[in-house]
Amino acid sequence: MRGSASDRFEFSRDVVNPDSLAWLMKDYLIYLQATRKTKTVRMNATNLKRFLDWCNQHGVETIQQLQPRHIREWQYELQQSCNSRATAWSIAVCVRAFLNWLVSEEVISKPPFRRGDWIPKPKPNPKPLSVEDVQKLFAAAQGDTWIHQRDRALLTTLLSTGARRAEILQMTVGDVERRSFTVIQKGDRTHILHLTAETIREIRKYLRAYVKATGRYLTDDDPLWWSQRGEPMTGNALRMVMRHLSQRSGVRVWCHRLRMTSATMRLAMGASTEAVRQQLGHADIRSVEHYVKLAREDLARLLEQTDPLKLIRRRPEL
Repeated sequence: MRGSASDRFEFSRDVVNPDSLAWLMKDYLIYLQATRKTKTVRMNATNLKRFLDWCNQHGVETIQQLQPRHIREWQYELQQSCNSRATAWSIAVCVRAFLNWLVSEEVISKPPFRRGDWIPKPKPNPKPLSVEDVQKLFAAAQGDTWIHQRDRALLTTLLSTGARRAEILQMTVGDVERRSFTVIQKGDRTHILHLTAETIREIRKYLRAYVKATGRYLTDDDPLWWSQRGEPMTGNALRMVMRHLSQRSGVRVWCHRLRMTSATMRLAMGASTEAVRQQLGHADIRSVEHYVKLAREDLARLLEQTDPLKLIRRRPEL
């Protein structure tokens, strides 16, 4: 049986000093275990251990030794070693929360940093797909097997609903008849996503092909999406599907990019920001602002790609 995150957290010295960062971090993780989800605790344990290792390498072992310059130097090195600024920011947020907790618990009188010492939250930089890119993805999912039908249904559902990866995996077979599904979002918020007629048609094609190929009939309570191994799809399995489609189509795609594409195309075609906000499940309308700006910039390209004259030229008989 695996131990808790705090049990697996290593101390920097054999003799435990209650003022040491390692001791205080372990105490903080015990607090998180009582108030946060397991996944959140594990993420914090990993990020705090990274910070602890840096501190020990630079001779900072106790909370009294930690100074604002250490915070700035660590973050500079963190940004050099991370693949993206967003990753570095996420790690820094965990450390800042730990230090603020020490103040709230009166371990220290004030945090060892100034307001401007932290990496600012990166602004969203959505990179939606073009109409041509989406067409290439659907072409890559063409085929007669149930796997091809599933991939087409996945693309259709992700593009239509704007659902996140974790949200779409919460779908059940019964959601197809209900024409909507309720998901648990970040922060334990519930959100209802509606299925369009086209989306329902693609999902039903996939279900018919699945039953015909496997001989297994699914109940309303069964998960909707299944892997080739005969198991409900996981987040990693869905990542592999997106990677496979990217290789076949030549278009780099992941679930969140389809979410960006869904929002941007709807806005460019005249949907209100409130409608898109509800579709995405954002609590604040300001979260949609970066999509609005991009939609304005993207409108000319979108109109060009969806020009009805192109369809007429392809079909002279019209």
